[in-house]
Amino acid sequence: MLHQRKELQEIYWKAWSEKLNNTQETTLEEKLTPSQPQIISYDEQFMQQVMQVMEEQMENSELTVDEFAQLLNLGRSVFYQKLKSIIGLSPVDFIREIRIKRAVQLIDSGEYNFSQVAYMTGFNDPKYFGKCFKRQMGMTPSEYKENKRDDS
Repeated sequence: MLHQRKELQEIYWKAWSEKLNNTQETTLEEKLTPSQPQIISYDEQFMQQVMQVMEEQMENSELTVDEFAQLLNLGRSVFYQKLKSIIGLSPVDFIREIRIKRAVQLIDSGEYNFSQVAYMTGFNDPKYFGKCFKRQMGMTPSEYKENKRDDS
């Protein structure tokens, strides 16, 4: 089996090398550069499921990564690796980022105070919400609202 595997690798390598040699216009560096990764439908479908769960669990301050993965019928480590490979964020960072983006939408609506926005986006503590908001947006929620008012 090992011998057959080695022969198969040689066949694939030879076919790939011939394919590269047939493209005369490209340089060696271009030949050895991998093509741009394409988002495949599985990744898009996965992200749609992730966003659906996030929408449903937005106010759930008790949401854990384990529960999130379970809602997607995945193990914690598989969920972590898949999310990290697609968007480059860990599940905890992703959840926080989506919650802050929702908070921005709610603040922009002008219908809620900051404490209400914090609770509506799954933060138990408005002070912690303000801290996370500032870390992501570069300003406090009140500064953000003031800037929005000045821009209008």
